[in-house]
Amino acid sequence: MPQTHLSAADFRRFLHSSRRVGQLVTVAFVVAVALLAAGAWATWQAGENHRRTADEALRDQATYLAGMIASGIQNNGWFAGRTLLRAWDETLHNGGPWPATDSITARAAREAIGPDLPDLRPTRYFAGDAGSWRTTTGPAGPSDPVLAAVSRVHDDSMAVDGTFRMVVVPHGGDTTVAFAMINGHAEHNERWYGFETPLATFRQQIITPHITYLAASFRELRDSMPQMPVMADSAIPLSISIATLDGVPLYRTRTAPAAPWMATRWLAGGLASQIVLSIRPDAVPILIQSGYPVRHTAALIGGFLFGVVLLALASLLVRRTLALSRQREEFTSSVSHELRTPLTNIQLFAETLLLDRARTADERRMALETITRETRRLVQMVENVLALSRVGRPAETLVRRPERIEQLVQDVIYSFDPLLQSRQITADVQLLGGETASVDGDAVRRILVNLIDNAVRYGPVGQRLRITATNHPGQLELQVEDEGPGVPLADRDRVWQPFERGSSAHDSGTGIGLAVVHQLVRLHGGTARIESGSRGARVVVALPAPQPTSMGTT
Repeated sequence: MPQTHLSAADFRRFLHSSRRVGQLVTVAFVVAVALLAAGAWATWQAGENHRRTADEALRDQATYLAGMIASGIQNNGWFAGRTLLRAWDETLHNGGPWPATDSITARAAREAIGPDLPDLRPTRYFAGDAGSWRTTTGPAGPSDPVLAAVSRVHDDSMAVDGTFRMVVVPHGGDTTVAFAMINGHAEHNERWYGFETPLATFRQQIITPHITYLAASFRELRDSMPQMPVMADSAIPLSISIATLDGVPLYRTRTAPAAPWMATRWLAGGLASQIVLSIRPDAVPILIQSGYPVRHTAALIGGFLFGVVLLALASLLVRRTLALSRQREEFTSSVSHELRTPLTNIQLFAETLLLDRARTADERRMALETITRETRRLVQMVENVLALSRVGRPAETLVRRPERIEQLVQDVIYSFDPLLQSRQITADVQLLGGETASVDGDAVRRILVNLIDNAVRYGPVGQRLRITATNHPGQLELQVEDEGPGVPLADRDRVWQPFERGSSAHDSGTGIGLAVVHQLVRLHGGTARIESGSRGARVVVALPAPQPTSMGTT
């Protein structure tokens, strides 16, 4: 198979193909946006993973802290309850009259292992069964709310293995905590025995010390961080709730526990309760030194959109640059072609005269007319290029003076006379309104020259041009109508731009004639538009505020 070799010229032609380059720009834009979106998505995912890791770490911290509190409450509660029950059990075993409540508590304190027995200070001790109860404060009937609650406890929950059961009984305006145990001796039908203490005492002696210790630990940790403010003694950045299995609250902070960093622990044994603990946001900087990862969704979306806008602007700039490059090449090619024809004609007829090939006076006159016509055409093209380069600069101004409209139109028609005769074109001129208008005469001549040149260029041989100048007291309106193919509606705004030409196959030229017209009309503060004529195109130019009788400059 023959090898295909892509030469440098072929590659340049490929790059300069407007359609292919446009497709390459579009593909590059789509790829860049896709890469930008992928980068933004990866950044967002990394942030989400970081936050998930932080959430897991904070939930683990909540589980650990709830476990610390549960362990402390369970140990202190079991130690205090078991010690007091053992002293009461021994008292019952010894028989005799029941001593006072305080003496039993004092005996428990003497027999306790270690000096740190929680000071529950029971309000009374009790013993008996569901039908008959005795307490250290006297007999008690079945209507006693605490003992009735203990009576409702099933036997299977009061195992004879040395364990006890805590019963929380709300009654009246107070709540009592009762510790009940099965009596292994079963003397005098005293199947159960136990003691009761106010919930406030139980909370103060068993629960609160561990919360206070935890608050002190947070305070010390926070005070050790120089970037953190000093923490108040009573503040704890946790939300804690402790309740029995029946839903009776034992302890609660001011703020109830809430997601997302929450943990639940159970108190085993006789203190059958549930601890729910959540970490509040103000504790996060203490537990995570760098703080909780912030979600930058808005910033990512804003950055992505900003990047898309920049890419779109860059794409438009590239397309505009390519379009300008294409227009420059087309303009250079068109100008070269437009210059070549008149220069060839001038050279041909000049050589004809120089070599005495024109034998008759008519032939010599025709040669001179051709040279003159083509020279004027060259001058017109050069003036258009110069006008296009000057118009719009600060130095470009109009010189308004009273001009005879008929004279301006006739001068332009006279300059086209040889061309009109060679193409057998008839020019019908109609002048309406006042004779003079305050306009820039040179500008109006260039406007008419370009409009008539377009009409002659695109119109057929033998057509009839209709040139109308209407000088109203406030506006000078110029119309040039031909019998050519017309201008498509989609092209009527675009052809006024520099280097732009119509989409018709008949459209040729440099693409600067109508641009010069547009600029000169804009300097006058007027308007220019293209309409559909009776057979071809009609160009209408309106120049406002002419002064038929005044003179001056602007």
